[in-house]
Amino acid sequence: MELEKQNTGFPEITYYSEECYHCIHPFFLEDQLERSLQRLGLETVDVFLLHNPEYFLMDREKHNVSKEKATEQYYERIRNSFRFLEQKRKEGKILYYGISSNTFPEDSEKYTATSLIKILKIAKEIQDELGLDESGFAVVQFPGNLLENGFLDPKFEGKNLVSLIHENGLLPLINRPLNAISSSGNIRRLSYDPKKKSGDVMLLLKERLEVIYEREEKSLSILPQDSIKYTFRTVIEPYLDQFQNQNHLNQFLERTVIPILQQLISQVEKLGGQKAQAEYIETLNEALPILEQYVFQRNILDRSELYEKILKCYPKYQGWNLSTIALHLLHSSLGEGVVLLGMRREEYVKDASFSFGAPASDIQYQDWKKFEV
Repeated sequence: MELEKQNTGFPEITYYSEECYHCIHPFFLEDQLERSLQRLGLETVDVFLLHNPEYFLMDREKHNVSKEKATEQYYERIRNSFRFLEQKRKEGKILYYGISSNTFPEDSEKYTATSLIKILKIAKEIQDELGLDESGFAVVQFPGNLLENGFLDPKFEGKNLVSLIHENGLLPLINRPLNAISSSGNIRRLSYDPKKKSGDVMLLLKERLEVIYEREEKSLSILPQDSIKYTFRTVIEPYLDQFQNQNHLNQFLERTVIPILQQLISQVEKLGGQKAQAEYIETLNEALPILEQYVFQRNILDRSELYEKILKCYPKYQGWNLSTIALHLLHSSLGEGVVLLGMRREEYVKDASFSFGAPASDIQYQDWKKFEV
């Protein structure tokens, strides 16, 4: 987007949304590769990934383009990018390349699916076309976790995605191991520790919210009662146990709560002055982290159902927390490959170290289907 503002446009840009442009045209890839090499201070990168090329399909579906026409254009664009990437290998600027796509695990009949079988065919055709000893296509990245387990479904000519990757000598990378995106688009954090009593924490948080409600009532007491249609308490309290995740809470705050509070803040200032307004704003600011923590703890409590289902299939995990189990099941299913995990917190590092240090489990795909909640 910034490049386009500078009149440095590229061919075949997909304008998926105002905040999301996408492109895999060789001109764009050339620009990005050179920028990456410069930033990293390297002459060669080990792996260059085409990231989420399926944005093109998502956009075409949104514009009611026929699936046949869209997929033909999609794989032609990937073919052209592979030719370019092979040239960069020849120049010594990359060693290997691959694709990171959220839709690799999808059923092939789905409009936005990225078919690894078709990608492999394209890679082989490019290899033959250029007379190469081997193809540079070597890495496949896709999301995988306890709830998004389509990568284990034997639906690709009787094989699952991991088997297909291994049989063709590719390296699988699994991303989003602990953040599951449901069919409704909600993000579910796969974390739960049976040693921690979320219910007790939630009770304390509710008590803190009661204090907030009382302070709000005091702040709003200067307003005529008939002028108050809604308050922070009346819009939040009925829905407190219905927020599915932080995103759901944030959307509710932005669309429903904040407009109401802005009106109340303005009314408080008019009748009580800036001091009264500042006190009310301070109260509301204290409420937000309490709300976020409550929703977080509520989600953790909900994961207990999933945790119990796993223990029925794998009693060996008794006493482990859910994050550690999720990582262990993933790398046990993956065999050779990489599970990508953000490690912004110390506990993430501890979970990963413990999980990856334990002997692999014998995973049955039918067990994973039981984990769906």
